[in-house]
Amino acid sequence: MSALAIVAFFVALLAIILIHEFGHYLLARRFGFRVLEYFVGFGPKLWSFRRGEIEYGLKAIPAGGYVKIAGMNPFENDVPPGDEDRAYGAKPVRQRALVILAGPLSHFLVAAIIFSALLMTTGETDRTRVSVISDVPAQLEPGRTSPAAVAGLRPGDVITSHQVLKSVSEPKTTKLGTGRFWVIDVEYHNQDGVLVGVESYTGFGYKREAS
Repeated sequence: MSALAIVAFFVALLAIILIHEFGHYLLARRFGFRVLEYFVGFGPKLWSFRRGEIEYGLKAIPAGGYVKIAGMNPFENDVPPGDEDRAYGAKPVRQRALVILAGPLSHFLVAAIIFSALLMTTGETDRTRVSVISDVPAQLEPGRTSPAAVAGLRPGDVITSHQVLKSVSEPKTTKLGTGRFWVIDVEYHNQDGVLVGVESYTGFGYKREAS
């Protein structure tokens, strides 16, 4: 494994931890919990700073992180005087449950945002392009006839539309097996590229039967 891959792994891990803990942190602040610390990592403290009533920082082992809420650990007496009503145990069960769920749910939200961005920015965006048949082999594999060759398609034909029908009026079978019935519209051009006709073809997406 290269050094770059190792660095990328730890950067990705750090980002995942930050997002997860930020979910807990955001809901805890929203509901008025007394948040004491927001740290990435475990073990000895490497660096930290305090802003308001919360300490933020980084610890030596980048294998996790945490948001420390006053009163969340029943074995620690860490509720500052005067903040008893903001302690974890003092809040309604619904709010405590949402704070706990906010961490894992944040990953689903980020995944939805990433996939939405990918779907909006990648893929085929030019809807004016056409599908031109480049080759029509006689067989797809030994013993399996090409449906395109059977239908009479030729190199240079232009597919203008395509539709797969889930059912047809009469059951149809072939020697090769069964498949979904399809309909395509094809434009024919001569050697000079002039449109000379349009024809619809029907056939099957063949699937070999088990013997």
